[in-house]
Amino acid sequence: MKNYKIILAAFVVVVFFITRLTNLNSVPPFEDNFSWLYRINYYPWIVMTNLKGGYIEGKDLKYAGTISYHPGVTIMTFSGISTKIAKKYKFKTDKNYEECAYIDYSCPYLNFELYWAKFPLVIISGLLLGYTIYLLSGMFGIFGTFIWSLIILFEPLSVYLSKDLHLDFIFFMFVIASVASFLESVNVNRKYLFGFAGVLFGFALLTRFMGILFLPAIFFVFILNKGIKTGILHYIKFLLIAFATFSLMYPPMWVAPIETLKHILISSRGITDDLVGFAPFYARYYNGILYYMELLQGNFSIPFWIIVIIGGFLAVFIKDKQKKKHLLSIFLVFITYMLFVNISDKRYLRYLLPSFFGISVIGSAGISDLRIFNNLKRFFGSFIPRKFLSK
Repeated sequence: MKNYKIILAAFVVVVFFITRLTNLNSVPPFEDNFSWLYRINYYPWIVMTNLKGGYIEGKDLKYAGTISYHPGVTIMTFSGISTKIAKKYKFKTDKNYEECAYIDYSCPYLNFELYWAKFPLVIISGLLLGYTIYLLSGMFGIFGTFIWSLIILFEPLSVYLSKDLHLDFIFFMFVIASVASFLESVNVNRKYLFGFAGVLFGFALLTRFMGILFLPAIFFVFILNKGIKTGILHYIKFLLIAFATFSLMYPPMWVAPIETLKHILISSRGITDDLVGFAPFYARYYNGILYYMELLQGNFSIPFWIIVIIGGFLAVFIKDKQKKKHLLSIFLVFITYMLFVNISDKRYLRYLLPSFFGISVIGSAGISDLRIFNNLKRFFGSFIPRKFLSK
């Protein structure tokens, strides 16, 4: 079984790299892309300035020191390294090369800069996907995990967002990899998997502060899988590991940790858009649901909805108790995040990417238990080892 898990994970990673790195700049650039191209030039200085104060000669202060609900440290770190290396080589080999100005769509080198800023994000996302596939195949079987991998590989919205220079896809990959790592640690009782789950969630927070919206559900997932006393203890350990990762990788924490935490708490109010009162809560909640129902109609393919809706229904009847508990855990994590996003009135489809691609794991597991697929398993079982087709 282990060999087939590795084969599936490796296959998915290779296909992901091919489909993403081919025509990587097919996604048209927009204003946010220029913002990231600008910020990666000045990281880590750019997120430290407003905490330390003072003018630094030769540094443009336009985006200096901003602490928002998506710090983007992962983009600024990984894309910053690749871009710096690429630009250094470009300056040596092309005497006409000039860095693109902010929001300059006519820049002749825009595709060059976008490609090398996106490149490490694709590599890291692909490796996280392979890691997640390996873990999920141990929990839900090779066949069900393969169905989910097809969604991530070929669903148009997934392809689009994974080729964009933005936070959305890599944020989702850090979260799903963290959740899968914890659930697998329950299965095999490996402390390193639990620790790595905390590290991955720390990176999710470094990518987007809205990762804190996952924490309430993750708390209940720990209780569900570990019991009350042990669950609370493990949850605290999980938070400490995530916070340690966050502190080590977030530059303001190096120079002014107390002030940084104050800034984060203050800026976190922006996540809820200053929600106040009982009536606005319900008004925004129901309006948000209706808005997203309309928005989602044309943004996901029909096969995606078949898997999510029909597969989700079939998942209710899965008999394996451990598998069912893991599916319930995934459902709690991603449905709670979706509800918080609605309450927060963040009306962007990309904010819901983690919820729908996360919940599709449940549908994939349910679809794999369909009688027609069980018949296919028995048929192909004559030619393919049984372990490959079922857990």
